[in-house]
Amino acid sequence: MHQAKRVPAGHVFFEENAEGSLAFVIISGKVEISKTVADKTIVLAVLGQGEIFGEMALLCTQKRTATARAIGTCEVVSISRAKLLSLFRGTEPFVKALVLALIRRLKAMDDQLCPLTSDNMYASVCHILVLMASALESTSARGDICIPYADALEQIKVILSISASDCSQILERIERLGLIHIDQDDEDHHQIRLAVAKEEFPQQAQRLFAELDDALPGISRQNSQLIDIMDLAAQAGTSPDRIYRKIGAGEVPPELFFFRKRDILEWLDQRGKTFFENPLSNRLGASNVEALEDILLVDDPTLQSVLSGFDVYKLCLLLKNASGKIRQKVYSNLSTRISQIVQQELPLIQHIDADEVEQTEAHLLQQIKTSGQLSA
Repeated sequence: MHQAKRVPAGHVFFEENAEGSLAFVIISGKVEISKTVADKTIVLAVLGQGEIFGEMALLCTQKRTATARAIGTCEVVSISRAKLLSLFRGTEPFVKALVLALIRRLKAMDDQLCPLTSDNMYASVCHILVLMASALESTSARGDICIPYADALEQIKVILSISASDCSQILERIERLGLIHIDQDDEDHHQIRLAVAKEEFPQQAQRLFAELDDALPGISRQNSQLIDIMDLAAQAGTSPDRIYRKIGAGEVPPELFFFRKRDILEWLDQRGKTFFENPLSNRLGASNVEALEDILLVDDPTLQSVLSGFDVYKLCLLLKNASGKIRQKVYSNLSTRISQIVQQELPLIQHIDADEVEQTEAHLLQQIKTSGQLSA
């Protein structure tokens, strides 16, 4: 008799790519089966009472192909590989051969559902459709797997980070290529059906897209979904430090920043939630102040001392083309009277000499380097 085990909400039975030797039967509660695709999590299925999960690793001695997590409190019974093999010993050879054949077929299909590393957007969408079709297979009539169009649109949008409009265009193009059918159910809800057998769909789609690569619209290609600071600096022809400074100055839109959820939360847990309340580290030495935006990192006493040597005209030259944050930084380090005069004079200056502006900025930076202490 197998003993049931009770686990709390959020309990992870196993993670994708981990070694495994147990399968589980759900006695009560629900379990979410998910897969990481292009750094995002796609839910393949939510299993309930009486259903089994983890059986592939149990029978094929392969690594886990998905992650299983408890939704709410769950009660499960685990089955070891040794116990299953002992049960197999008393099984008819025909039944045993049939079960193993089904397992091999499922494994071959699962191997095709690889993470979306393709730069071809159409191929990536097709992979997502196959994953969704696999998740729906157990609840659909044989050979009639219907994917709700709205669900597909949402999953594609989230995973590939593209607009709903682009999603629709790609799905329409895939339909015109004869790979899927988009129709309506009895309640006038749009749905997607694969026009090719699910097991053959990824290869046929990949082959077709390879043949038509040059003819597909521009949205068909998508390079790596994520780019780190080092790669961004290389693309921009600058240094990582300058990227950090631009970010710190608020000149890079915050909607462009993304973190891998699990990694950043683990890092935050290690650092503690008070980490962001601590004083900023001194990232720059005085000799590294290279551009006007770097004055945002200069401590106020140093900047006040340096700016006191600039007349109103020179201050206007510095601020004429400066960002709002730089202007605010300068104004806050001038006397009230000088700040008011500069703000009054600045709009009146219509024509400025670019060389003179450059020389004035260079003089300011040199004075800061000489004075030299950046804020902590």
